Amino acid sequence: MSTIKVDTITTRTGSGNITLSNSLASATIAGTLGVTGAITGTTQTLNRSGNGVAQTIQSSGTTIGTITISDGDNLSITGQTGNTGGIFMNDAAVSPAYQGAERDNHYDLGKAPARWKDLYLSGGLKVGGTGAANTLDDYEEGVFDPTIEGESPCTITHSARAGYYTKVGRLVNVQISLTVGSVSNASSGRAISFGGLPFTTNNQQNVAGALRLQSLGASLEGMQVIAFNNSTGGRIEEFNGSGGTNASDHVQSGTTFDISLTYSTA
Repeated sequence: MSTIKVDTITTRTGSGNITLSNSLASATIAGTLGVTGAITGTTQTLNRSGNGVAQTIQSSGTTIGTITISDGDNLSITGQTGNTGGIFMNDAAVSPAYQGAERDNHYDLGKAPARWKDLYLSGGLKVGGTGAANTLDDYEEGVFDPTIEGESPCTITHSARAGYYTKVGRLVNVQISLTVGSVSNASSGRAISFGGLPFTTNNQQNVAGALRLQSLGASLEGMQVIAFNNSTGGRIEEFNGSGGTNASDHVQSGTTFDISLTYSTA
């Protein structure tokens, strides 16, 4: 037997409906409770025994959404008409859902022109699949200080330098500009080295890059730039048609090297 205690009963219809003008301390209701005013107070508790729909949301008598409990502590807030989606919350994830269950590969996160702002991730971004090969786990961009030097006893200093990088996953692209300040003890037997790459190259093979030169001290057939494997540097070499040779004798104060290099990390 259920008991309802109220201060004032304004209306009671023959069907058993009750309209209250004052507050109701507590009630157990087997049917439907209709509220036309505001539900106020510090907290409101919906207590369902077992799994299933804990709260139904209607518009003009038609159910448009539900709050559902499953497996004891999983919660979903979803639509019930058309393809209106929602969210499913469990111990491991917050997932897209429909009619109280998870729904795969159906809803977008945001849309034009209603976009989310920033996305903060501590793990990886799965793109086009769920395996390791589909996981983007790093993106970074910044600046670094490249170096240039000659093979001893040759000494090469810089008067200006700049380095910029973008890292996407394991792939690194760098843009380097080095202007020579001074050169001493240069010869065709002494190499030109550069260093300071922001990430160590992989240990598989050397990597060639693109090179632009200005203000060389002597003419030559061509030059090439190579980053060594498992390293943060490489060499700038003269290319004679069959291979690379040392070329510090072609460098003078004011010589500028502009390098573009793409490599993968370990």
